[in-house]
Amino acid sequence: MDTTLDIEDQDWPKKTWDLWVMEDGMMLIVNTLPQLLDSLNVTDASVDEQRAEVANFTELPVWKSAPKTLVTEVSAWLRSSR
Repeated sequence: MDTTLDIEDQDWPKKTWDLWVMEDGMMLIVNTLPQLLDSLNVTDASVDEQRAEVANFTELPVWKSAPKTLVTEVSAWLRSSR
């Protein structure tokens, strides 16, 4: 998976979910934890670093419009990785 933009180029303060990844030559909206980790550029980081980045990301306004399935998956993962 490749992100379409560097994390610095994303507009996280907005309140619409339009986070995309390139997967198998197709543009897909981020719907899974692995896709989110890839978008945050932390796939090779330690679980603690991944958890910190994801936890910080969930505090941004854009998270309020994340897909419910992703919110559920991320919430469960954050609780289980403590």
